[in-house]
Amino acid sequence: MTNLLNTFLNTSIGFDPFFDGRDNWYKAKSSYPFYNIKKESENKYIIEIALAGFAKEDIDIHQTDEILTIEASEHIKENNEKEEYISKGVSKRWFRKQFQLADTVEVKKVKLENGMLSIHLENNRPSKEKTFDID
Repeated sequence: MTNLLNTFLNTSIGFDPFFDGRDNWYKAKSSYPFYNIKKESENKYIIEIALAGFAKEDIDIHQTDEILTIEASEHIKENNEKEEYISKGVSKRWFRKQFQLADTVEVKKVKLENGMLSIHLENNRPSKEKTFDID
């Protein structure tokens, strides 16, 4: 159960009002590639993924329903099998990362700069307070 909760809390965006004040429940371990989820403001987030050595053409990003998937292109897997290294400190290998987004979260911008992939997200939660005109 702990692993399931770890996975949900470390790969979900837009559910934080539910978990406010509960961020010390546990500390999860990340796997390759390493990433941060940064909260810029009340409704803006950035997923930062360290992808040293990757070019734009090496990365596929897509969203299906509320699942955001970032993965290395298939040619990365094929190229790694052909290359021989004496020492390999920078890992450029195939990966897939998935993030569960709330249905109100949308991707606004994706940028790859200096080995860091930044995915800018915005949570467009409907206001709890509404006024209505009477017809």
